[in-house]
Amino acid sequence: MLTRAGLASVSALTLLAMSGMAVGQAIDTFTPVPAPGGQQPAAAAGPVTLPDGTVSASKVEFKEMQFDFGRISDQGTVTTKFHFKNNGTGKLVFKESQKASCGCTAGKPKNMSGGEQLEFAPGEEGFIELSFDAHGKRGDVQQILTIQSYDPHHQPEGPVLTVRAKVKPTITFDPPSVGFGDVMAGQTRKEIIRINGAKPDFAVEYLSTTKGRYVTARVLDTKEVEVDGEKVGQSTVELTFNTGNLPRGNFNAQATIRTNDPAYWLADFPITASIVGDLQVLPPRLNVGIIEVNQPFSKTFRVSSRSGKPFKINKIDQRSSTGAPLEVSFAPVEAGNESAYIVTVKGAGIANPMAINSSLTIVTDSETDPILDMVLSGAVRGSQAAPSPTPSPAPAVYTPMQTPTSDTPR
Repeated sequence: MLTRAGLASVSALTLLAMSGMAVGQAIDTFTPVPAPGGQQPAAAAGPVTLPDGTVSASKVEFKEMQFDFGRISDQGTVTTKFHFKNNGTGKLVFKESQKASCGCTAGKPKNMSGGEQLEFAPGEEGFIELSFDAHGKRGDVQQILTIQSYDPHHQPEGPVLTVRAKVKPTITFDPPSVGFGDVMAGQTRKEIIRINGAKPDFAVEYLSTTKGRYVTARVLDTKEVEVDGEKVGQSTVELTFNTGNLPRGNFNAQATIRTNDPAYWLADFPITASIVGDLQVLPPRLNVGIIEVNQPFSKTFRVSSRSGKPFKINKIDQRSSTGAPLEVSFAPVEAGNESAYIVTVKGAGIANPMAINSSLTIVTDSETDPILDMVLSGAVRGSQAAPSPTPSPAPAVYTPMQTPTSDTPR
């Protein structure tokens, strides 16, 4: 016969059994990470069928879902482990591949012995080994790995693991590229670039360019400097651009350095320039915008000497799509000073909708720029007719009903 104390013991055992713990079993120390922002875990999306045809009853829970690698080099790959446990009543099956935000990030499920494994029994633990390749990255970086499994609590996609890092480049260029800007034909220009390595004894040993006929380089000095609180080696390089017989227009080249750092023997940086003459046209294009039919337009631009040398505009030829010729005139900005001109372009009203595409050829006596081109663009659209006023309804006419009389037949 059970006493009152015995009944209490039976009730306690019953509660323990209902909670899934056997008498004398130690409490599991695996504590899953709470959902971010206090959100509740994802609810089951419905039955999920495993590859073997059975219904999944798994539940994957992670101890941690974020990790910060801290400061790392851009020349290596780092890894970390995200531990998980199958807290469901059926086996947990991972899919063959996990979904990463970048090809630089990958992850595989493994058992506690480190072997790759896709199926985990109820209560079994394992980890996702996540790797991050820092090559080509710089500064603060965040990557995510979305876990793909047959867990019905995480469908269609599973938990998201996040890693962060501050990637320190092995070599930095200050500035990142060399731009000579506008260089007049026949002239030379010099620019400086500073190249920092990851170690105090870093040095640039050699430098070449893809267009060495026009761009030459030399190392001025190498010294130890402090960058972001760290001692690094810095080489100062001088580049000289000689326009030579280059035609007008954009110039592009690439410089390659060879260093004493075995982790980064070679590195490249771009070189740009624009070869120009003494005369410049501003703005380089004219746009009249969108105008209505029969609406005249007027635009101005400036032709000036970069060196301040006087020149003359002999004439301005035109080729116009408007049908009617444009009215073009020019005059010095300052009377008696022929180093800069204002050119005015006027167009009469165009009767039909059309695209405006005209060109002007400016003929000068300049030795460097005898011919300059200007493009005029825009469009003419049809005027929208004003809507016709809605006619007012005619006023109602009141017609009184005739009162019957004795002579009126009924």
